[in-house]
Amino acid sequence: MARPPKKKGGKSQQEKTDNDSGTSTAAVIRSSKRILVTLGTLFVCVTLWLERDGIGLCAVGSSPPSQQQQPIPSNHSNANSSKQPLWFPPACSEDEKQFIATKFPIPQLKLTNCPENSWYDDYLYLTARQRQEQSHADKLPQKPFVAVCLGCNKGDDAVGILRKFSGNPQVSATQFQRTMVGIVKSQGQSRKFLWRACPAKPRPHPMDDHHLWMDQNAVVHCVEAMPLTAQLLNQTRAQFPAWQENFVVTHAAMGATDGSMLFPGGDRAGIEFLNTQFCQKPEFRASCVDVPMYSVDTYVQEKVLAANEPLRQAMKLASRQQQQEEPSLVIDFLSVDVEGFDWEVLGKGGADWTLARTGYLEFEYHEAGMWSQSKLQDAIVALKAQKFVCYWAGRHALVRITDCWQDYMEIHTWSNVACANVALLPDLAQAMELVYQKTKYVEGL
Repeated sequence: MARPPKKKGGKSQQEKTDNDSGTSTAAVIRSSKRILVTLGTLFVCVTLWLERDGIGLCAVGSSPPSQQQQPIPSNHSNANSSKQPLWFPPACSEDEKQFIATKFPIPQLKLTNCPENSWYDDYLYLTARQRQEQSHADKLPQKPFVAVCLGCNKGDDAVGILRKFSGNPQVSATQFQRTMVGIVKSQGQSRKFLWRACPAKPRPHPMDDHHLWMDQNAVVHCVEAMPLTAQLLNQTRAQFPAWQENFVVTHAAMGATDGSMLFPGGDRAGIEFLNTQFCQKPEFRASCVDVPMYSVDTYVQEKVLAANEPLRQAMKLASRQQQQEEPSLVIDFLSVDVEGFDWEVLGKGGADWTLARTGYLEFEYHEAGMWSQSKLQDAIVALKAQKFVCYWAGRHALVRITDCWQDYMEIHTWSNVACANVALLPDLAQAMELVYQKTKYVEGL
């Protein structure tokens, strides 16, 4: 059938009315969503203010961190020095649990497999000046930022953390990855090395080029068990003499105790999914090599503290001046990605000393490795006893697990959990709770 001829004179009055009506409806929907987010944010801010004398991190709208209200300064070396009661977010009511189960079912929780922790970036930059001023006021050297990445893989995430902590514009995760790929090609290795479980998505922060550099003494420890990957990490690190001393690569496996562990050697670097259990398979057994193994506490005490004189001096002075017995902050950022052995490493007693001195923790949870015999619920309860509040970690979004547990959350699939220590970094803990409250008013993770 032939299309009817187009009327002259443009759209009819009825068509204009319909289009205007559709536009108005869409505008009303967008405005309604903004109003809901704003009201939800205001409610959370008032609640947090009443519960802890005002956090100062309540910023309505989507303005960049540099324009948001600055948080109340806290002592970076020990935020719990005033002996105030610990702040934990209120336990979820049955109605809130039902809301979580409806809005964030299992398919949504699976979207936490490749998180983007912008909440931590924002916290770092929002509190940069306060940490410096507090250090000067206390007449103490500012504690160097320290991150430990257990299961460093190809290292670009760890290099990105160093960029955030140091504020050094010479540190570039993109350049590090390009250099590594160049080395792989020059050695004739398989291009399968380029495969990544999560796509690289460098997210420049609004203050990445701000004059407030974080800490030129920042150190990131990159611990990798795969032999060829660890070798490649060290080869790539050597190409960046300007900051290689701030990026420590250790070839080691992590466990609940010290000793050694078999790991697949293979003929190519960069494989992200292999663990010690593969050495029980005939096709991998011949290539397996013995790798040194440390508990988290041994590694931190012998490799992190022992090698960082500024950190040791800052901790001694803080302890002497504040005359307190509570643990001080040692590890600012602890990432655990050990292919299914995450809770084996964290929850068997070999990490208790470190967890008590860690401000922020991220770890993987799925069906691989020892997770098949462990429960996330047990891990969340144990971490709360260590003063952590934990969330499902999505892409700029969080869903609380601590005191909001439901049985359906025991999904045993590849996902990520982020936790803040309410004793050491109460402002970060409350900022993450605010992100969770905002997440409830947006679509997806």
